[in-house]
Amino acid sequence: MSEALPDCVNLIFYHGCRSNAARQDKIDKNAQEKLSVATERCQQLTAALPEQLAAKYNKTSPATADPNVSSSKQQEPTPYCTPEDVVAADHDVDVGDFNFKDKNYRGAEMRYRSALERVPGEPVATLHLARALEKLGNKSEALDQYKLFLLWKPTGKDAEEANAAIARLQKELALK
Repeated sequence: MSEALPDCVNLIFYHGCRSNAARQDKIDKNAQEKLSVATERCQQLTAALPEQLAAKYNKTSPATADPNVSSSKQQEPTPYCTPEDVVAADHDVDVGDFNFKDKNYRGAEMRYRSALERVPGEPVATLHLARALEKLGNKSEALDQYKLFLLWKPTGKDAEEANAAIARLQKELALK
């Protein structure tokens, strides 16, 4: 990956830096583990992609059937997500969660949207974006995001929260 960053020591009588290969090996191993987990998660997301969303979010495009173009030059399908996208999206969600807890809902919204640009429709980012939008008063879009989340996860604790939010938001929007 990259060269090991130096460990610098600044004592009263000594100042020096030395390379720490063991630390860099640990960093590299951690990055490989993240990519391995992300590869599995990407496969799970691709397999679980709801039919209603497949046309909208599936980046896979069929190879061109042009007889004048050799099969080796035909466009390869683009996967729904890559492990690198999943790692970056997870980081965006983590930062968005930090912003949300800090009541920086606009910052949280931006990070959740960034995650969804990398992995469209990802359920965790979708649910968290819905929460942030609701806090920002964007009730109509929050309602849409909660509904989108339910396509991925129609049951469970988060689904109960989403259903309650949908009922609440529909009532509030009907009153306007």
